[in-house]
Amino acid sequence: MSSTTEVDTSYDFIVVGGGTSGLTVASRLSEDSETHVLVLEAGDNHLADPRVIIPAPLYASSWLRAWARLGNDWWTWAVMEPYYREFYTLHVPDEATSQHLGLDYITEADKAARGPVQVSYTGVLQDPLSKAWVDTFKGMNYGMAGDPFSCRSLGGYANAATVDQSSKTRSYAASAYYAPSSKRTNLIVDHSNPVSDISAKLHELLQQYPSDARNKLQYDAICKILQEPDEGTGALFMFLAQANLHNDDTAKDYRQNLQPGSFISLGACQAHVFSRGSSPIVSDKLSEAPNIDPRYLSHPLDLELLARHVQFLERLARSPPLTNYIKPGGKRNHSTAYVEDLDAAKDYVRTTALSAYHPAGTCAMLPRNEGGVVDNRLIVYGTTNVRVVDASIMPLIPRSNLQSTVYAVAERDADLIKGHP
Repeated sequence: MSSTTEVDTSYDFIVVGGGTSGLTVASRLSEDSETHVLVLEAGDNHLADPRVIIPAPLYASSWLRAWARLGNDWWTWAVMEPYYREFYTLHVPDEATSQHLGLDYITEADKAARGPVQVSYTGVLQDPLSKAWVDTFKGMNYGMAGDPFSCRSLGGYANAATVDQSSKTRSYAASAYYAPSSKRTNLIVDHSNPVSDISAKLHELLQQYPSDARNKLQYDAICKILQEPDEGTGALFMFLAQANLHNDDTAKDYRQNLQPGSFISLGACQAHVFSRGSSPIVSDKLSEAPNIDPRYLSHPLDLELLARHVQFLERLARSPPLTNYIKPGGKRNHSTAYVEDLDAAKDYVRTTALSAYHPAGTCAMLPRNEGGVVDNRLIVYGTTNVRVVDASIMPLIPRSNLQSTVYAVAERDADLIKGHP
């Protein structure tokens, strides 16, 4: 990386933003020494910052089948699967730990992936809860069916994380893509010039709550996905720490008002959301934030589905062997954290539901007459060479953490830019 005082004015590509997708695209494009790439990044280099290199989870499965139904024939699972396997290398633990974590779903194709991002499992033999999580789902006849690294999987499993097995630090775009390519003279990252001024019950519920005209395209696509027999409507998770998601006047984030004692946290995310928000710009100045209105739970189906997942968490906590590690009658960190029926579950969702910090879809890859911003090649409508390559192009939110799909989208678009079909 050259210093900002050496920045030239002629580049083949200018990448705005040095995040997950930006650094991935820049690294791939600069593999050709004749291609000159400039990355404009307002933030500093934090490769050595301990607040950044702390490990983070990776939810490897994703959901792309509906994207093609929205007019994006180039973005099917068959097309995208190689790009998912292109960004990561999976480190499988020893046999005893693999059995403990229930990793028998891992395929040879999963093991063969050889990408820059290092992925491993943080669970250890000394942790009984990781095994109890998997075994509880098996005991409830929800054992792992399929491979979480594929497009189709259902059941409980131990999650992989973007952790470098050797250093035990976070593996991410800056360390995995940028750092190895930072010595290239044709790749420049400029921190000095931020860009500115750039302008069966389910079937019953579906019948009960139809779409309105504004989002009928997405509504119909989600309905088709949800009615497939191997598709889940939510994602459940557990982590060995206390979280408090209650929305009250003092709420700031999940670390608010924590109570003394030992807790585990069980949570539910809705996999396929029907509510649609908006984020129109209010000016052409970068300093003025857009008018963001997520409209959470504005479609009644979201409340119906998410409340039922919260009910299932109660059932999960009372099922062996997980229940063996939860104190009978033990305290919870909020007076309303007891869900006895569907109405109570709905009330609980209304007071606790938050976003998962993974916004997407504001520059959707859709037909222009359906409100789309970019086409199949991620080129902004009305332009010839301006592309958007990040989570905002997703026409429907994947059922997983966005990180893996953002990497795959960036890998795919780098090939499209290079002229590969």
